[in-house]
Amino acid sequence: MRTMDQDSLAAFLAEAAVKHTGPDWAARYSQDAVQAFGTNATTFLDLLETAAAAHHAYEKGLGHKDDQWAAWYASHMLAGSK
Repeated sequence: MRTMDQDSLAAFLAEAAVKHTGPDWAARYSQDAVQAFGTNATTFLDLLETAAAAHHAYEKGLGHKDDQWAAWYASHMLAGSK
């Protein structure tokens, strides 16, 4: 099991993005997070969905795709978990 810190969470999210696409991507990320980090799937899903909504607004402000999205999500999710 990995420690859920900024770098490991960002790496996990980037790996999951390649592995999981489609309408249920967030639920599948959450299931993987249970095994990777020992986290609660519902809590992880809530943090992930909140980060996704906030990041969408952030990218709109940027005016382009954020290539560092995984690090952004990780930072947002970790801040929200405290």
